[in-house]
Amino acid sequence: MLAPLALAAAAGSLAAGLTLPIMHVRSLVIFERSVSILGGIRALLDSGDILLAAILFAFSAAFPAAKIFLLLVAWVRSRRGRPLPARLLALLRSAGRWSMLDVFVLALVIFAVKAQPLAEVETASALLPFTLAILLTAFAAHRIQRAG
Repeated sequence: MLAPLALAAAAGSLAAGLTLPIMHVRSLVIFERSVSILGGIRALLDSGDILLAAILFAFSAAFPAAKIFLLLVAWVRSRRGRPLPARLLALLRSAGRWSMLDVFVLALVIFAVKAQPLAEVETASALLPFTLAILLTAFAAHRIQRAG
């Protein structure tokens, strides 16, 4: 019963992590702006950085959401007494191997902004729920794979 609660909490945490400010950027001491992950993706698209926006979206939003969905499907199947198909287990194992890539991509984005000579960056409130979503998803994956 812990797995579906963890997945629900992970989904809520992911939504908060994507929409709340992830960093506060100060440029030249007078310009200050808070940026969420989704807002950053939108800004990248607006500036023509489509590839970087796509990578950030894929690994910070789509991949974690897909993993939560796959785990929910696995949990429902296991609760109905149906064995998990080999394909679903393979997908879950593969997702587990890539599970920290979303954190890595986010860290690279924060580093890239911090590396700008006239910008000062502070992490903001979304970092906690985003990290919590990743941890809860990993916990749920462990519980589901152990039970199935």
